[in-house]
Amino acid sequence: MKASVIERLLKPKSSKKIISSSFKLFKFTKKNRRERIILLFCAFIPAALVGASVNTVEVFVEAAQTILDVVLAIFGIVFTGYSFFQALINDELLIRMIDDTVNNEEGEEISKLQETNELFVKCMMLELFSILLSLTLKIVVSCIDKNFSLFNQVWKNNMLAISLIYIYFSIIAIVL
Repeated sequence: MKASVIERLLKPKSSKKIISSSFKLFKFTKKNRRERIILLFCAFIPAALVGASVNTVEVFVEAAQTILDVVLAIFGIVFTGYSFFQALINDELLIRMIDDTVNNEEGEEISKLQETNELFVKCMMLELFSILLSLTLKIVVSCIDKNFSLFNQVWKNNMLAISLIYIYFSIIAIVL
């Protein structure tokens, strides 16, 4: 076992660094470009349907609630699954995961165990962000009158609604 790998595993990270590294998962890379384009396209279809709906506010609140329910369920499943993984890991697998090393995004050599732990924390941070975003939007949009409009022309209101809903759906699609 390499002492430096174990020291890095035990070294605490600041919450700022953890959160910023979590949001790096949103970046387009050559590796995820195709997947992201498909996700963004798929997010546009429901955004256009919700944004152009006669009952945009009501439909969006229902969509935000459904997304919140799904994200909370996934959060619980991932958290529980990783907790079971950590609890049931045996000595041999633990030693192998510590001995097996990879380079992280900063070029540091880290163990597979640390890589797994860091990916779990990033996933949990993004899930928590999704929960807070969905909850905030649900509360804010619920306070908007169903006949509210910023512009006199309906098409301008629809375009603004579609754009904002598309941003939200895109974020959620990438996190999920």
